[in-house]
Amino acid sequence: MAIPAKMPTNMARVGEAAPLSTAERMKVIKEDRVPNFGAKVWAIASQSNGNFLIFKGSTLCHTDNGFTKLRTFNRTDNTEGYSGQGLGMDDKYAYVPLSSNPRGHNIIVVYDFIRKKYITTLRIDDDDEIESFVFHKGKYYANFITYDAAGKIAGAKLCEIIPE
Repeated sequence: MAIPAKMPTNMARVGEAAPLSTAERMKVIKEDRVPNFGAKVWAIASQSNGNFLIFKGSTLCHTDNGFTKLRTFNRTDNTEGYSGQGLGMDDKYAYVPLSSNPRGHNIIVVYDFIRKKYITTLRIDDDDEIESFVFHKGKYYANFITYDAAGKIAGAKLCEIIPE
């Protein structure tokens, strides 16, 4: 199931993000290097089949589970004035969440990474800052940083995104 080329304006709040724990630090127990991509990789997402989508600069690269490149293409959208916040994907589409500066709305740029083309830009009217976008068990979710009245970070919210 893919998001249609319409603007999602209906969001259902599904929960608040909780702090990791009271632990003071975390320990890395396994590390896998992403070969042959160099610096400036700023987002990686995985498919249900184990393949990956890697975002490097303005390039999206679809790889197999061993990081062998299957297809690569450059972004063609105009997102000046927005900050990239991660990468989400389902079996056909890549979703790039971007926050506006100043805050007031967010966008998700959608690409068909199989056919290597830009599909649409979806707008989410929400004053909070989008941080991530995931496809899980047939549903789409966005995570937002929330702010208090003074403009300080107050927490997070997880929203299910429902296309209209």
